[in-house]
Parts: sequence; C-alpha cells; structure tokens
Amino acid sequence: MSDFRIRYGMAFGPFGTISTTSAQFLLPPQDATPDVSLGTYWLTNNTSAVVYTFFDGTQQGGVVGPEEGKMIVIRFQDANTTIVNGGRIFLAQSGGAFRSGEVIGLIHSNSAWYEMFRAENAQGAITASNVGAASVAPNVDGVQTLILTATAAAVTLLSLSGGEIGQRVVVVQNSSNTITVTTGGNIALAGTSDVVMNASGAYTFIKTADNRWRIDRPAA
Repeated sequence: MSDFRIRYGMAFGPFGTISTTSAQFLLPPQDATPDVSLGTYWLTNNTSAVVYTFFDGTQQGGVVGPEEGKMIVIRFQDANTTIVNGGRIFLAQSGGAFRSGEVIGLIHSNSAWYEMFRAENAQGAITASNVGAASVAPNVDGVQTLILTATAAAVTLLSLSGGEIGQRVVVVQNSSNTITVTTGGNIALAGTSDVVMNASGAYTFIKTADNRWRIDRPAA
C-alpha cells in the first residue's frame, strides 16, 4: 500500500470553523471534568481557578466514557487552569498551573488520559531586584535562569516560589552585594551552613519530590 495522504492537510476540530471565538472549541468554564466527545482541539475558558481531574466523553451508542485511543489537544487561553497529575490523568511532568498560550496533548487509554506532549511558554531569564527586604522568594514558574540583583547590602534568598518537581533553575548572582542562601524557607542545603553566593556566581537548584529546592551543583 502507498503512504496515507490527507488532501489539503489536516486540522484538529471541525473543518472551516477554526476561530478562537467559536463556542465549538471552548471547554465549559469552571468544569473540572469537561466533556470532549465532540472535538479534538479545545481552548480553555476559565475565569477563576479550575483543576482538571478527568476529561469525560460518550462513545457511539451512548456508552459512557471517552473512546479508546481518542486524542485531544488543549490550548490554554487563561492562567486559571491546572491539570492534576494523578488519579486518571498521567502527565510526563508534574501537574501544575498552565500559562496562557501553552499547549498540551493527551491520549485516552484504558480509562485514563496520558500526556503525549506539551509546549510551554518558558520565560527564560528574569531579573528580581531587591530594594531592601530582609529576604526574597522570587517566582520561578517556567524559569530556566534566574538573575538576582541585590540593591541592599545584604539579601537572603529564603525560598523559590512556584516551579515543578524536577525543574532545574540556574540562579545567577548579578551584583557585588551579598546574597546568602539559607534553609529558612523551602530551600534545603546540605549541612547547616548557609551558602554565600559569589559575585557573578551561578548555582543550579532542583525541585525534589518533597517540594523543596536543593542545590544540584554550584558552578566553578
């Protein structure tokens, strides 16, 4: 047999109705188990916090439950949506809130949904500027490199807020003032001594399963 071809290409969702304003593509707002029977491509539409725990469906003949092998692609249009990693949803990465513009693909198999892929809006590098607080806890959702600039003489890096289990963040000291890493918040250091970050130094943190950040390896 020859290769399979689809004339004019293929689109997720009903043909000729691809529009972000079309109700056909919107998941019902504030529904933790939305029905995805009638489509493959979906947009979130949540105006307040929602945690997805399953995606319902109905098969031909009225059988309750999504089709075996059904695939869905979800694009997040809001910052209010979280997908749980557990129960009947198995994600490749840990669960968490998705930012607007991100995409995830899932396939239904044996009464559960499994992640196939995701496209994240990685922020790359951000700068957190301290103006004199005794301690800082910068947010690292989607961050790969965190550049810290201390405007006070002495700053304590107490915690890293946000992030996912398994995420690595390179923290760069970008000032001549003292930045000290301590165990007072959700950062766990080996031993009891604090770590004073060298000027222009870089330190890799990893978030472990106990939701604490640990220094993976200080740069030379």
